[in-house]
Amino acid sequence: MTEQNAYTVLVPCAFLVKDMYVIIKEHPCKILKLTRTYHSAKYGRPKTIMQCLDLFSGEKLEEIRHNHSVIPLPLIKQTTYELKDISAEGYCSLLNKKGQLLRLDVKLPVGELGDKLKEIFKGEARIDVTVLTVAGREVIGSYVEKCGIDMEE
Repeated sequence: MTEQNAYTVLVPCAFLVKDMYVIIKEHPCKILKLTRTYHSAKYGRPKTIMQCLDLFSGEKLEEIRHNHSVIPLPLIKQTTYELKDISAEGYCSLLNKKGQLLRLDVKLPVGELGDKLKEIFKGEARIDVTVLTVAGREVIGSYVEKCGIDMEE
């Protein structure tokens, strides 16, 4: 079993849906768009066409597979933190739910998500980020802007 296989499970392409995570060309990706052909052409089989976003580079990838083939899905751990600060180098200061400083080693994601986080954070909004851990590598995968005031006892 290779290191890559230790962090994946195989699933038939027919079971894939939008917003799932898959491994495309050895890169963990999120499915942005999924199209299926259900009837085969004269010499073909039904296919699944995936447009995906690489989690680490922000690059868009496309993959075409037969519906009956299998594709690896990455095993992903999701952890939510509060974004406290963003350094000049692009590293995030992250707090746990108890308000304790836990992380200083997670970089802002590349591309549109990173740009949105910088913009919202400059407005002094309170933001929760979800850190995805895939095969030992980490990236901020999503965020939620908090509204209102927290009531403390």
